[in-house]
Amino acid sequence: TIEEGPVYAAHDPSLLKMPHRDFKAYVRPDVATFYQKEPRSMRPLSHVFKGQAGKFVNLTPDRLGLYWNSGRGRGHFSGTVNGFEATGTATFPGHQFFFGRNDDPNDALCSFVVQAGTSVYYCDPYSEGQGGPSRGITKETRDVNGLDGHNKQMYEKHLDNIKFAEEYKAFTGGV
Repeated sequence: TIEEGPVYAAHDPSLLKMPHRDFKAYVRPDVATFYQKEPRSMRPLSHVFKGQAGKFVNLTPDRLGLYWNSGRGRGHFSGTVNGFEATGTATFPGHQFFFGRNDDPNDALCSFVVQAGTSVYYCDPYSEGQGGPSRGITKETRDVNGLDGHNKQMYEKHLDNIKFAEEYKAFTGGV
């Protein structure tokens, strides 16, 4: 069962149990409720700042480099990501990144174009779901049955996490 945390959280009417999950998620209430106004009488404001966080997940057992693609020659090294791990950076819509082998910043295994409202990007050469909003475009396709037991388990845990994130976003209406 879900632990009832501190009193202030346990009684928050916006903390709702997700269907088919032993998990409570915060569902953003109508902004008017914060100001004790009539429901739907106010609209939340939008930010002018378009920057966002970007998380890049390596769904391979390989150690890869994350590179920024400036469009001017070689990729610019951002960091190294071990197999089945992730890294993050500040970014903005239209920003381009790719995962490549550490010894060759021109060899893009998986590329991404950052989109507004999408913060997590997956390099998954085992999936047929290439090119979706959070899925990178890979230059090679791999057979998931080629993974050893431990790596296949790591891969499947990431797939569970992706499924949960999709359910969470649908339930909360999050962006």
